[in-house]
Amino acid sequence: MMKQEPDQETPYQPCLRGDLEFSRNIGGDANIIIVKDPVSGRFHRFGPVEDFILHQLDGKTDLDQIRDRTEQQFGAELDRETLEAFVGSLRGRGLLAAADMSKDLSKVEGGWRQKVRSRIRGSLLYLRFNAFDPDQKLERMLGRLGFCFTRRFVVASIWLILLALLTLISNSDEFGRDFAGVFQPGSILPALAIVLLTTIGHEFAHGLTCKYYGGQVHEMGFLLLFFQPALYCNVSDAWLFPEKSKRIWVGMAGTYFELVLWAVAVFVWRITAPETALNFIALVLLGTSGMRIFLNLNPLIKLDGYYVLSDWLEIPNLRARAFAFIRLWLRRPWSTSRINLPVREKRIYLWYGLFAMTFTVWILTYITSAIAGFLTGALQGTGFVIFVGLLAIVFHKPIIGLWRRMLGDRPQTRGVRT
Repeated sequence: MMKQEPDQETPYQPCLRGDLEFSRNIGGDANIIIVKDPVSGRFHRFGPVEDFILHQLDGKTDLDQIRDRTEQQFGAELDRETLEAFVGSLRGRGLLAAADMSKDLSKVEGGWRQKVRSRIRGSLLYLRFNAFDPDQKLERMLGRLGFCFTRRFVVASIWLILLALLTLISNSDEFGRDFAGVFQPGSILPALAIVLLTTIGHEFAHGLTCKYYGGQVHEMGFLLLFFQPALYCNVSDAWLFPEKSKRIWVGMAGTYFELVLWAVAVFVWRITAPETALNFIALVLLGTSGMRIFLNLNPLIKLDGYYVLSDWLEIPNLRARAFAFIRLWLRRPWSTSRINLPVREKRIYLWYGLFAMTFTVWILTYITSAIAGFLTGALQGTGFVIFVGLLAIVFHKPIIGLWRRMLGDRPQTRGVRT
């Protein structure tokens, strides 16, 4: 008689995908690793221990070997459950090779691909419309505009901005009189066209800077930020730049472009006659670019100033993390001391979260009251109904969440006789 021996269970040997892109950040936190997933377009941030484990996932090493190597490398104990949870999180993010992905994960990855291809993303308060892929166009433009990234150009443009500022201050009264006559009914459309062209240049400046430092830019389109129309350029590849200074330059490029354009407009305004088209264009640029520069540098909303601050602090997703920290702090103020975060990050999350939440509430209150006043003034009762409907559409997620929590807190009475 012969019995077939049961097959021994093959040890699990996870394998990291080979198409992932890695970059080590240089700065205050030099042990941070940024990983780009080219399929989903997402970026993932890992510490030194996680980075060491990632480089062991070669499809030939099982989890026990990885745990032993990690403990030997860092001189600390690593639980098997903790290692399995981390590898499971990598699988859930779609970072493991196809052989390690379950059928459920293939659905998730397919959903990611569909999301990448989707033209519309975000929420009603931050809605993005992907218009086109500008990467090849930016590559061609960079060949002609590469001189803008030379030290000589930067120094000359800084002097130009300073001289323009002094010129405008010394002629502020005259500028006020000239600017007051710009926005007549017949000049609104030309002024809007000038603002649109300036905004396009602003976004292309971000993209060109990202391309200059070696990144890729595959998304440019329209943005609704607090119901205000704008344009955007996705330069997330800047997270792969090791040097903090390069990431900050990418974030500042659009605003710097407008500063240079504003400086040129000051001198065009001074040397052209008031009735000429060039004088009109210069005045529009002086007024609108000046206001846009201050708006873009506001770090409390997700524009240039926010991303520059995030890069300077070396904290990606600063706003989301700060809001999550504030929610925990408001629920249980005494429990934040137990959160395993450096004291520096806790302070940043606390103060940035408080300021950003206050600003968000203020601007939403201002916009909401303006919309309510317009609708009720124009349509009275019907306008009020429309306003309530708009509020329900915009805030449907928190309303549904609150309703579910209320239902969840009710005692269960099913099957109980009274």
